[in-house]
Amino acid sequence: YHSRANFFVLGTSLEAYPALAVRMKAQGHQIFSHGYNHTAFDELEDPAIVDQLARTESLLQSVGAGGAPWVRLPFGAGVADPRVRRAMASWRPEVVAVQWSVSAQEWLFWQECRTPATLQQRVSAAVARLAAARDWNRAIVLLHDWPSRGPDGSISRPLAASFCASLLEQYLIH
Repeated sequence: YHSRANFFVLGTSLEAYPALAVRMKAQGHQIFSHGYNHTAFDELEDPAIVDQLARTESLLQSVGAGGAPWVRLPFGAGVADPRVRRAMASWRPEVVAVQWSVSAQEWLFWQECRTPATLQQRVSAAVARLAAARDWNRAIVLLHDWPSRGPDGSISRPLAASFCASLLEQYLIH
């Protein structure tokens, strides 16, 4: 669709799929940190917050990304917490916690997408919700790309990985 995106990626995903991150970067997308393992920062002690950031930044640099200190905190947890902000700043004083302004809220129903028909119904509802958003000027849209494989490698959620692509396709032609 000739679009560029900013991806906030977990360190564990960078470890598991480094070639995908390299491809994303080569296609002109920006890749930033989403922490290491999707733990809410406001539940972590300060050294663990720094570890989440430093480990993920190291992995970002290993795939040719990183550098800009943008972070999307898992669940948005801790973005307004002064203790979390101080811990993040102790890692890099210029760190920016990026928050979203519009969401498809797909995490509420992606597991229901067990058939192509259900997937399309849920995608259509999400597109309508996004289209109704009040202010698209400089909006930051939150979408998740869910894994289609379970921890054992089996394909446990075959349609989950299609949700984001289907949503973008429908929204962009909406």
